[in-house]
Amino acid sequence: MKKILFAASILVSVTFTISADLFHPLNLVKTEGSTVAERIETPHKFKRIKIKPKSFADFLRNYPLKEPGSPVLLYNGNEKQNQEAHAAIFALPLEKNGTQQSAQSIIRLYSEYMYKYDFENELVFHLTNGEICNWTEWLEKSESKRNLRTEVA
Repeated sequence: MKKILFAASILVSVTFTISADLFHPLNLVKTEGSTVAERIETPHKFKRIKIKPKSFADFLRNYPLKEPGSPVLLYNGNEKQNQEAHAAIFALPLEKNGTQQSAQSIIRLYSEYMYKYDFENELVFHLTNGEICNWTEWLEKSESKRNLRTEVA
Protein backbone atom coordinates (compact mmCIF):
# COMPACT_ATOMS: atom_id res chain seq x y z
CA MET A 1 0.00 0.00 0.00
CA LYS A 2 2.82 2.42 0.82
CA LYS A 3 4.49 1.79 -2.55
CA ILE A 4 1.30 2.71 -4.43
CA LEU A 5 0.90 5.99 -2.51
CA PHE A 6 4.56 6.85 -3.08
CA ALA A 7 4.25 6.17 -6.81
CA ALA A 8 1.12 8.30 -7.02
CA SER A 9 2.90 11.08 -5.22
CA ILE A 10 5.77 11.07 -7.73
CA LEU A 11 3.36 10.98 -10.67
CA VAL A 12 1.42 13.98 -9.40
CA SER A 13 4.63 15.89 -8.73
CA VAL A 14 6.01 15.21 -12.21
CA THR A 15 2.70 16.07 -13.88
CA PHE A 16 2.49 19.35 -11.98
CA THR A 17 6.04 20.32 -12.92
CA ILE A 18 5.41 19.66 -16.61
CA SER A 19 2.08 21.52 -16.56
CA ALA A 20 3.51 24.48 -14.69
CA ASP A 21 6.37 24.69 -17.19
CA LEU A 22 4.01 24.54 -20.19
CA PHE A 23 1.81 27.31 -18.81
CA HIS A 24 4.55 29.62 -17.57
CA PRO A 25 3.78 33.01 -19.17
CA LEU A 26 7.37 33.69 -20.20
CA ASN A 27 7.41 30.51 -22.29
CA LEU A 28 4.54 31.91 -24.35
CA VAL A 29 6.29 35.13 -25.38
CA LYS A 30 8.38 34.93 -28.54
CA THR A 31 11.22 37.26 -29.40
CA GLU A 32 9.82 37.96 -32.86
CA GLY A 33 6.50 39.40 -33.93
CA SER A 34 5.21 42.94 -33.97
CA THR A 35 1.67 42.38 -32.63
CA VAL A 36 0.11 40.50 -29.72
CA ALA A 37 -1.20 37.85 -32.13
CA GLU A 38 2.29 37.30 -33.57
CA ARG A 39 4.39 37.55 -30.43
CA ILE A 40 2.33 35.85 -27.73
CA GLU A 41 1.54 32.18 -28.23
CA THR A 42 -1.47 30.45 -26.74
CA PRO A 43 -0.85 27.98 -23.91
CA HIS A 44 -0.55 24.27 -24.66
CA LYS A 45 -3.95 22.75 -25.60
CA PHE A 46 -5.53 26.19 -26.00
CA LYS A 47 -6.37 28.15 -29.12
CA ARG A 48 -7.21 31.75 -29.86
CA ILE A 49 -10.90 32.35 -30.23
CA LYS A 50 -12.13 33.77 -33.50
CA ILE A 51 -13.04 37.41 -33.29
CA LYS A 52 -14.95 39.68 -35.58
CA PRO A 53 -12.91 41.79 -37.98
CA LYS A 54 -12.95 45.47 -36.99
CA SER A 55 -13.85 44.58 -33.38
CA PHE A 56 -11.96 46.16 -30.48
CA ALA A 57 -10.44 42.73 -29.76
CA ASP A 58 -9.19 42.56 -33.36
CA PHE A 59 -7.77 46.09 -33.05
CA LEU A 60 -5.88 45.22 -29.83
CA ARG A 61 -4.72 41.83 -31.08
CA ASN A 62 -3.13 43.52 -34.09
CA TYR A 63 -1.92 46.78 -32.50
CA PRO A 64 1.83 47.35 -33.06
CA LEU A 65 4.15 46.45 -30.18
CA LYS A 66 7.49 47.94 -29.21
CA GLU A 67 10.60 45.87 -29.88
CA PRO A 68 11.06 42.84 -27.61
CA GLY A 69 13.02 43.78 -24.50
CA SER A 70 11.90 47.42 -24.55
CA PRO A 71 11.77 48.74 -20.99
CA VAL A 72 8.65 50.01 -19.24
CA LEU A 73 9.27 53.64 -18.35
CA LEU A 74 7.82 55.65 -15.49
CA TYR A 75 6.26 59.11 -15.76
CA ASN A 76 9.68 60.71 -15.14
CA GLY A 77 11.45 58.74 -17.88
CA ASN A 78 13.18 56.33 -15.48
CA GLU A 79 12.83 52.61 -16.03
CA LYS A 80 10.30 50.83 -13.84
CA GLN A 81 12.13 48.79 -11.20
CA ASN A 82 10.49 45.44 -12.05
CA GLN A 83 11.11 44.87 -15.74
CA GLU A 84 9.96 41.24 -15.49
CA ALA A 85 6.28 42.09 -14.98
CA HIS A 86 5.35 42.62 -18.63
CA ALA A 87 5.32 40.47 -21.74
CA ALA A 88 5.12 43.25 -24.33
CA ILE A 89 4.52 46.98 -24.64
CA PHE A 90 2.10 48.63 -27.04
CA ALA A 91 3.87 51.06 -29.38
CA LEU A 92 1.54 53.86 -28.38
CA PRO A 93 3.02 57.21 -29.38
CA LEU A 94 3.05 59.54 -26.39
CA GLU A 95 2.38 63.24 -26.21
CA LYS A 96 5.15 65.87 -26.03
CA ASN A 97 5.87 65.27 -22.34
CA GLY A 98 6.29 61.52 -23.01
CA THR A 99 3.92 60.35 -20.29
CA GLN A 100 0.45 58.91 -20.14
CA GLN A 101 -1.51 57.47 -17.22
CA SER A 102 -2.82 53.91 -17.54
CA ALA A 103 -6.46 55.04 -17.62
CA GLN A 104 -5.60 57.52 -20.37
CA SER A 105 -3.94 54.73 -22.33
CA ILE A 106 -7.01 52.50 -22.56
CA ILE A 107 -9.25 55.48 -23.30
CA ARG A 108 -6.85 56.49 -26.04
CA LEU A 109 -6.65 52.98 -27.51
CA TYR A 110 -10.44 52.74 -27.54
CA SER A 111 -10.70 56.19 -29.13
CA GLU A 112 -8.12 55.29 -31.80
CA TYR A 113 -10.08 52.11 -32.54
CA MET A 114 -13.35 54.04 -32.92
CA TYR A 115 -11.65 56.64 -35.10
CA LYS A 116 -9.88 54.07 -37.30
CA TYR A 117 -13.13 52.33 -38.22
CA ASP A 118 -15.17 55.54 -38.52
CA PHE A 119 -17.27 54.94 -35.38
CA GLU A 120 -16.71 58.50 -34.14
CA ASN A 121 -20.44 59.18 -33.81
CA GLU A 122 -20.69 56.27 -31.35
CA LEU A 123 -17.78 57.41 -29.17
CA VAL A 124 -19.16 58.36 -25.75
CA PHE A 125 -17.44 58.59 -22.36
CA HIS A 126 -18.99 58.63 -18.91
CA LEU A 127 -17.12 61.26 -16.90
CA THR A 128 -16.36 60.93 -13.19
CA ASN A 129 -19.14 63.34 -12.27
CA GLY A 130 -21.71 61.22 -14.13
CA GLU A 131 -21.91 63.50 -17.16
CA ILE A 132 -21.96 61.79 -20.54
CA CYS A 133 -19.49 63.22 -23.01
CA ASN A 134 -20.29 62.58 -26.66
CA TRP A 135 -17.09 62.92 -28.69
CA THR A 136 -18.54 64.60 -31.78
CA GLU A 137 -20.52 67.12 -29.69
CA TRP A 138 -17.44 67.90 -27.59
CA LEU A 139 -15.34 68.27 -30.73
CA GLU A 140 -17.76 70.83 -32.19
CA LYS A 141 -17.70 72.84 -28.95
CA SER A 142 -13.94 72.51 -28.49
CA GLU A 143 -13.42 73.98 -31.93
CA SER A 144 -15.22 77.06 -30.61
CA LYS A 145 -12.68 77.14 -27.73
CA ARG A 146 -14.74 75.27 -25.12
CA ASN A 147 -12.47 73.68 -22.53
CA LEU A 148 -14.33 70.63 -21.25
CA ARG A 149 -12.01 70.14 -18.28
CA THR A 150 -12.83 73.50 -16.69
CA GLU A 151 -16.57 72.97 -17.17
CA VAL A 152 -16.84 69.54 -15.56
CA ALA A 153 -17.31 69.60 -11.78
